[in-house]
Amino acid sequence: MTKPEWRLISIDETANFNILPEDQPFVKEIRGVYCYDATDATYICSAENTRYMHGLRFDVYTHPNTPEDVRERLNERYEIEGPGDDYMAARDVDCRQFVPFGDIDDDDLENDAGASVVREYWQGNHETPY
Repeated sequence: MTKPEWRLISIDETANFNILPEDQPFVKEIRGVYCYDATDATYICSAENTRYMHGLRFDVYTHPNTPEDVRERLNERYEIEGPGDDYMAARDVDCRQFVPFGDIDDDDLENDAGASVVREYWQGNHETPY
């Protein structure tokens, strides 16, 4: 069995949100943070391989000088749920800058629980990797 190579990426998903008019002047972008195993490829309905992306969270980035109370409001509105798990074309994933996941030593990283370990670690302890 190949040892998993967990990676983290951040994708601009602003276009997928219906940002309220009163929030638009403050929102710079909304990014989805995902983890995936670079050694795992899946073929779904095509000859092109895909990566199974485990959604971790959404991060709202604001323009400079955005008041703190507005930032809190934006976080409550747009960071409530993280992105769902999904498949993405490997060519679209592999061309992106990524952060390797190697900060902790955990036997679960080498089995099916690996995504859960990565999700738990990064959701609580780190800023968006990109």
